[in-house]
Amino acid sequence: MSVVDDILNDYKIEDWFDTQEYSESTRTRYLYCICKYIDFTKKSPEELIREAEDDIRNGLLPRERKIKQYMIRYRKSLVNAGYAPKTIGI
Repeated sequence: MSVVDDILNDYKIEDWFDTQEYSESTRTRYLYCICKYIDFTKKSPEELIREAEDDIRNGLLPRERKIKQYMIRYRKSLVNAGYAPKTIGI
């Protein structure tokens, strides 16, 4: 099974896609972006969601949450890799 299959079979991702009316091209683009982010963090969607929920339950301010630091580092990695600003904004 590929990483893409793993992501598509993750129930959180499946639930998200099932509740939205995305076109096939949008779903494909989002899946690509999710796969890149998952590869960057080395965490599953479930792990990332659980971590974010724990941060909220622990009363952390948005700037103190792990997700904030992941997103900052991920964005920097995209800039350093030469991605276009509009691509990074997705």
